[in-house]
Amino acid sequence: MANEDPPAGLQGPVAVSPALQQGDVPDLVNAPPHYKNHKSGIECIDVAEGLSFCVGNALKYLWREDHKGVGKQDAEKAAWYLRRELARVALALAKGKLVFIPRSRYRKLAAKALAHTPPSPLHALLLAVSDGSVYDVPMLESLLMLVEASIHARYGGGA
Repeated sequence: MANEDPPAGLQGPVAVSPALQQGDVPDLVNAPPHYKNHKSGIECIDVAEGLSFCVGNALKYLWREDHKGVGKQDAEKAAWYLRRELARVALALAKGKLVFIPRSRYRKLAAKALAHTPPSPLHALLLAVSDGSVYDVPMLESLLMLVEASIHARYGGGA
């Protein structure tokens, strides 16, 4: 194999970028910077793993909204997950079932991140996680309306 000609269009050795040579490329699998860039020093997963799947995903998309270049899409995904969680919680309550409440460890991490988050849908979601109200139907409705209003204001469209 070593003696074969390179594929058409490639001549000689393939160039390696200086960033790769110096090891400056972020590890997008184990330590993505869009989840580790919060001023609090908290990584998104440290809070999200203590939440329900849908609320954890909404948090993830709001956390990275301004950091991946697809802000509107991330905000729309957050709204989608909040709608789904709202339906799940409303159905559970209608059936008389208990609804998930974040454990104190995750509530404390959310409160720490909240202290370093400017007013935004992410701020509102962190506040709801930190005070334990995130799984109340009125709170989920308010969070959803806030995310949808933010999408309209920032990106000129709805979710």
